[in-house]
Amino acid sequence: MLFHNLATQLYINSRYMTDISQNIMGRRDLAEFILDLSYRISVYSPPMKPYVRFCEQEKPSGKWRAFYPDHFWDFDDHLQKTLLGLLKSIVDDEEIEQLYTERFIENLGSFYDQQKRLLENAVKHNIGYETVFRARDNYILKRVKPGSRMLYAGCGSGTECISFAEKGLDVTGIDTNQDLVDVANGWADHLGLSFRALCMDMMNHTLEPGVFDSIVLEFYGSWSSETTTSMARQKLAVLLKPDGMGFIVAQRRKYASYWYMMRHRFSPAMAKWLIPQTRLDFIRSGEDACEERLFFGLYNRCHSKESLAAELADIFDVQECTYESYDPRYVIAVVRRKEDFAPGDTADGMPADDTRREISKGDLAHVHETLLKIADICDMLEQHAKEVDTFFKTKGKNQNPLACVKTDLVGFADLVNDVYEKCGIM
Repeated sequence: MLFHNLATQLYINSRYMTDISQNIMGRRDLAEFILDLSYRISVYSPPMKPYVRFCEQEKPSGKWRAFYPDHFWDFDDHLQKTLLGLLKSIVDDEEIEQLYTERFIENLGSFYDQQKRLLENAVKHNIGYETVFRARDNYILKRVKPGSRMLYAGCGSGTECISFAEKGLDVTGIDTNQDLVDVANGWADHLGLSFRALCMDMMNHTLEPGVFDSIVLEFYGSWSSETTTSMARQKLAVLLKPDGMGFIVAQRRKYASYWYMMRHRFSPAMAKWLIPQTRLDFIRSGEDACEERLFFGLYNRCHSKESLAAELADIFDVQECTYESYDPRYVIAVVRRKEDFAPGDTADGMPADDTRREISKGDLAHVHETLLKIADICDMLEQHAKEVDTFFKTKGKNQNPLACVKTDLVGFADLVNDVYEKCGIM
């Protein structure tokens, strides 16, 4: 069994300058370590899931068999919820928000470099943008007025905004990442589109109220407190015209493993093998629900269509709320603000939940011990993913990796079982 390999030990010692065995890692360092583990689980879990599901090697036995495969099937989802619970036990909401912001910027680093290179190449060679008009974009376009004003919250490098601008909409994008905003505006200038991106936080925007015919917000549920989420709903409503329409997108619980990232993480042959298995999340995973978890080191509150509609109903009249048949990751709600909503009624005066958690030395020891177990799990996941990827790169065309690439499935199950027992998941 793999326990704390050299890379993990060096990582802990060099980054956090501490001795976990003496329980002296600071709360901030522990919190950052939790987000790092969440990121590793998101990246390296998918290649293990086919083995959990189909591998003919020895299956877990004993107490595992009582709940196998339900808890084991969604091991990544359970681990992400466990990590969030540990995070909330050691830092307060204000610290959590700051940690998420820093992590989001870190996660976007490679994405920005890629998008910048694409723009520079297009400008240099005077080539256009390869627009991908998604099914969701078409769904939205059918419901908005031609030539109307759209606000796209969280525009990133402007991919979706460009699609809507090319269809004749007057698009404004906002994002908190200045580098991506610069790329988005570079594309707008290069293509001569009616689109402008602004660097601002939706919670503190300076946009004129009541001027947008439509608003699109993806990744609803990325705020870690109910206070901030409630404020976000009101901020959105303020910006809509009285007859304007909002499109609010949240993630589903049933897409826990984020298979869509595979083509960016592993070899094409390996991604081709993994991606079709996404449908199995819907066959064997738990029912959709409103739940909290981490993924890629970020906070996420997933939704069912019922929970999303109910949560939005305090401010909006929900016109439609449905699972996206064309993209199973998401549930989308179409809303209009309520007639009795007053544009001046924002949530600025709502008190923030900034109560600092008190944690004893015994509790810290429990957190340390649990995180070390999860670090072992991450080591096994990463090593397994590398071995499967190597298989596909060298000899995977006509062979089955489940038969050719061996993994210590029982040892892996024992590690996950240890975490479950410590955190009361059994």
